[in-house]
Amino acid sequence: MFIISMHGKPCSRLSHGLDLTDAMSVNSGVQRARSDEAKATRLIAILTATSELFDESGPAVTLSQVAERAHLSRTTLYGYASTKEELLLLLTGAELQKFFDGVATSLEQGDSPANAVASVVCSLPRLAPLLSLTSTVFETNVSLEAAIAWKTHVHDGLTRTGTAIDEQLGTTPGSGSRFLLHAYAVVTGLHTVAQPAPMALKAIDSANLSALRIEFRGELLIALHALQEALLAPVRPLSPRKARP
Repeated sequence: MFIISMHGKPCSRLSHGLDLTDAMSVNSGVQRARSDEAKATRLIAILTATSELFDESGPAVTLSQVAERAHLSRTTLYGYASTKEELLLLLTGAELQKFFDGVATSLEQGDSPANAVASVVCSLPRLAPLLSLTSTVFETNVSLEAAIAWKTHVHDGLTRTGTAIDEQLGTTPGSGSRFLLHAYAVVTGLHTVAQPAPMALKAIDSANLSALRIEFRGELLIALHALQEALLAPVRPLSPRKARP
């Protein structure tokens, strides 16, 4: 998995064999990381702490909380992200990388794009909540450098996975990327409807507004299959129009 720092420089290619226990042992007393492995270990510690805190309190995560839980100094943390929004984009990028990798694996195993996307999204419970906050919260307090790093990461994963879809189905180049962009809108939109705020949910239940209650996975599959049929169907060349007499 390749993670880029919010300062635009590669941190490291994280080893799947790197023990998270070792990552969490990093503390502010350790000398400045000089090797790629040490930087990767610190990044794992940061992402682990951020993910735990996000699960506990949503976007109300602070840099101080992350530094304390990861056993790092604030100064060290600033080397990876200068605002909490940049930190949450790092976490979103890590989850999104899991998504792209998972979809690619599912496609190789013969799954349709719609089934692959739905299956992987539902296997990553943190992904939809993060994506639903990206444009309205996480991207609002970041530097241009961080924004470029983030958007480049998204673009590269999107085009790589979109190309795999086009190769599987024989669709026009670019169709797979377009499908994934539409799928992003579907995932974030359905997640927002399926997970209303506590008071809104209480209102729906109290007033018996059943039409506003949806089951995320089922509706996601329906919407993605509709998208697949609309955007990934074989394109037939249009017949030339005959000139009117």
